[in-house]
Amino acid sequence: ADFIGMDAALHGRIARAQEGLAEIDVQGTIISALTDLPPDTPVLVGIRPEDVILLETDAEMPATSARNHLRMRVEAVEQRGSTSRVSLTRNGTRLAASISRASAFELGLEPGAEVIAVFKATSVRVGRVRSGSVGL
Repeated sequence: ADFIGMDAALHGRIARAQEGLAEIDVQGTIISALTDLPPDTPVLVGIRPEDVILLETDAEMPATSARNHLRMRVEAVEQRGSTSRVSLTRNGTRLAASISRASAFELGLEPGAEVIAVFKATSVRVGRVRSGSVGL
């Protein structure tokens, strides 16, 4: 997953699916994604850091098309030129966000801080786990 800028893919299982929209259980965290795979299918999930938006936990959530709003804890903030890579965790589920250094400063991001990670179902890559191979 590193070659497309993602952390390691997340292991999950499709909990529910209807009309191409699936809810994937990743260690107790539900992630919405688009896929035609049926329920109970084991999958790998990938989310590019550039697709993740971070909000303060007390921010009022506007109406949005983004289906995924996950309360997460900041594990690390790594400076990369003009951007910051923010490592996030929730119940063993790990994501990363790539944001401007200015945004990281304005949000006061540091290890232990809590944020809301927001991303669209269309941003989630889903691949069926097959014996010996996986397609993301």
